[in-house]
Amino acid sequence: MTRCFRYALAPSQVQRDAIYAAARTARRYWNALVAAQRYAERKIEHAQRGTVASHLTGLLIAKNLTSGPLIKAARARAETDDISLEQAAKLNRIDAARKAAECVYHKGHFLRDKSNRKLATAYAIESVEATRKKKGGCNSQMAVALTNKFRDCCGLYIDGKRGAPRFKRFGDNRQTALECGADPSFSLFADPPSSSNRGVPFKINLRV
Repeated sequence: MTRCFRYALAPSQVQRDAIYAAARTARRYWNALVAAQRYAERKIEHAQRGTVASHLTGLLIAKNLTSGPLIKAARARAETDDISLEQAAKLNRIDAARKAAECVYHKGHFLRDKSNRKLATAYAIESVEATRKKKGGCNSQMAVALTNKFRDCCGLYIDGKRGAPRFKRFGDNRQTALECGADPSFSLFADPPSSSNRGVPFKINLRV
């Protein structure tokens, strides 16, 4: 059974600055995703679908093979096709880019908006992730959480169930989830946790 607790925090000025710095970073990363998606959609609408798809393929091929599921899929293809692991990974990523660029049809009708949004979303995620790894500025845990949230929002947008993700402005509500162990090294609280709570993991949701 999972127990949840709600805390009213009174952070010090240093702690407050750290919280707002994390919020600013999250806002910049989210806005970069939205901007990249809108850029890709404009390109696609102006008859440059092939260019966006080509850029997406290049971004996927340039990624390092670090994810466990991707390595497993590449290893299975390498054994089946009798090729090297690198070649198998490259072919899998080409297939992923081709799948993202596929046009969507329903009962013989071309769903233009859904097709464009699907490709633009895939391009935005890979483009912003590549820039983050090149320039830094956002830790991987936060980037993964924001990318997953963006992907979920765009799933509804692609299906036409909601509007496009919008830019976050200063002062907008943003929810940042922290998961940590209750130990004296965690400095968000002014008072250290009691010995009875030490080592017990907990979550905190902050609205900043």
